[in-house]
Amino acid sequence: MSAALLEVEDLAVRFPTPAGELRAVDGVSFRIEPGEALGLVGESGCGKSTVALALLDLLPPPGRRAGGRIVVDGVDAAAAGPAGFRRLRGRRIAMVFQDPMTSLDPYLRIGEQLAESARLRGASRREARARSAELLERVGLDDPERRLAAYPHQLSGGQRQRAMLAMALLGEPALLVADEPTTALDVTTQAQILGLLRELQRERGLAVLFITHDLAVAAGLCDRVAVMYAGRLVEEAPTAALFARPTHPYTEALWACSPRVDAPRRARLATIEGFPPRLVAPAEACTFAPRCARVRAACHAGEPPLAADGGRRRRCVAPEAEFPRASGEADG
Repeated sequence: MSAALLEVEDLAVRFPTPAGELRAVDGVSFRIEPGEALGLVGESGCGKSTVALALLDLLPPPGRRAGGRIVVDGVDAAAAGPAGFRRLRGRRIAMVFQDPMTSLDPYLRIGEQLAESARLRGASRREARARSAELLERVGLDDPERRLAAYPHQLSGGQRQRAMLAMALLGEPALLVADEPTTALDVTTQAQILGLLRELQRERGLAVLFITHDLAVAAGLCDRVAVMYAGRLVEEAPTAALFARPTHPYTEALWACSPRVDAPRRARLATIEGFPPRLVAPAEACTFAPRCARVRAACHAGEPPLAADGGRRRRCVAPEAEFPRASGEADG
């Protein structure tokens, strides 16, 4: 196995609440190889974005990283300290957020914001301007000089997201964390941004952590997919294997909930009954058991470990043989 670009071991994130500490992320471990795309999927509130913020040391107070190890390009985040990790952020690891309108400063022109990012990395004013225009053109914005002079509100949602992507690429990072980057966009613009991400990944050898609730999007972009539920990983496998045959009931249920173009007219979309658990106490049983169609007595005896089997990891006591092949294959 090659040296991983990103290694996450037993990551834990806590937020204080009146009812006790919220275990937003609880013992999450994964790795991303150079040039690889890993999809992190699950329902809203399962901890995906919290993982991303922890990776870049951007957790909002009073959230805190309560345990675990994060290694980026061989540098241990804890050993590097806040100042050392700031030097990594933007250079080796960068992030594109869900809503560019809340990520861009409304009082500054696009060119000023890109130039500031470039100058923090040692570029002169002239070099920063030229580099910013070059990257805006590369991410598909026509007339880059005019875009540099625009304020964020003068750009469409897709144009703002392209500007954010250009800003992330200014430091030539090896790893791009994309947190639901297409959720706020229309379907056509979403497809364009996803196509651009695929091009940039191939062109630059980028590794990507792609966070999404849309399994079809992950299927088309990612080499591997990791599924989160209630702050923990429940399944991880190569993309084709995962969608051809999910072997955790939560993954199986998520895939069944995805709309299909070949579904009968007036067919009701499947849903997952119940609600995710409160995360203020350690898990004493399978957290998905109350919502699981394959529940059995062993599910309540303790939390299953995340066990490895070949190229797949899963947290479930049900034998893999019980899971049939999925009724539809993912595109891509």
